[in-house]
Amino acid sequence: MSAFNVSLRLAGLRTWCAIAAACLGLATGAPAFAQAPDAQIKAGVERRLAERKARGITVAAADGRVTLTGSVSSAGAKADLIADAFKVDGVKEVVSELSIGKAENDRTLAERTIDQVRRSPYFTVFDEVQINVDRGSVTLSGYVTQPIKSDDLARRVSHIDGVLEFPNRLDVLPVSPEDDRLRNVIANILYRD
Repeated sequence: MSAFNVSLRLAGLRTWCAIAAACLGLATGAPAFAQAPDAQIKAGVERRLAERKARGITVAAADGRVTLTGSVSSAGAKADLIADAFKVDGVKEVVSELSIGKAENDRTLAERTIDQVRRSPYFTVFDEVQINVDRGSVTLSGYVTQPIKSDDLARRVSHIDGVLEFPNRLDVLPVSPEDDRLRNVIANILYRD
């Protein structure tokens, strides 16, 4: 048996003894499990943020209400951190005091958005996407042929550094096997070597 396994077992034994003592009220004479749930909630949220490698975010917890403070790079990053906080047991509400760093300018943000749309493996000639950028708010409108396309574009665009807001107004065309067959025929005619 290696030293690593032995130390894990010893730590496990100590933990069980501490739990048993706490249950019996022997450790300090205090009621069993006197640790504040808010401290556990805060630790849980901080652990999730560390897994995401989020830096510079302060977490406060009171009565199941978590407050996140700090700076993030995009609206998507902000939404991810809030969603992660809600995944921690005991969290009833998340208050976001997260600020988003601004992009250089709207033109640069539009160029980055175009690049991300073009990089999507799902985007095809049968999708029509218009991009509007106004003071850091990026809006996609138009239509795509499958829900996964809208989801992928939303994820990509909302995570671009400097995106302050992201209203996704893409419509998903109704799914039709006949339309898909017709698209395949057209694509084969257009792109045949």
